Amino acid sequence: MQLGTIHMPYAPFPPTLDQEDGTVYSWALNNIWDTNFPAQQQGETTFRYAVTSEPGALPRRLGAAVASGLTEPFVGALITDSPASEETYVSVDHPDVLVTSLGWDGVRLQSLAAEPVEVRVSRPGHETAEVTLPACGVAVVRGTRQ
Repeated sequence: MQLGTIHMPYAPFPPTLDQEDGTVYSWALNNIWDTNFPAQQQGETTFRYAVTSEPGALPRRLGAAVASGLTEPFVGALITDSPASEETYVSVDHPDVLVTSLGWDGVRLQSLAAEPVEVRVSRPGHETAEVTLPACGVAVVRGTRQ
């Protein structure tokens, strides 16, 4: 994807079209790279896009929210032995750290931060864990019950 124009993939990367602000160009497929791939492709392919904006939003947080809505739709499960209508299973104390999954093997985290971050992971009935995630990194937190 390129904004405003399409640039050639060779240094010094010159534009191929006049700049058009507000125009998004998608290179879903291109074969002008120096590789051993054929210069043409055949068959039908479906591409889906999501475009969003939010004034003042941090780009990585907004992008992660939109992408997860498309690629990881919410899945609910009926829990019949719990009287609470709402329950917290895990929480993190950093706004740039996402809980990407929760399972028997642990809690998976993804950092959206451009620098390493420290985060506290809390799970009811487990010890609170402190984890350092690398910039844009991932981690699995496995804990012991209290």
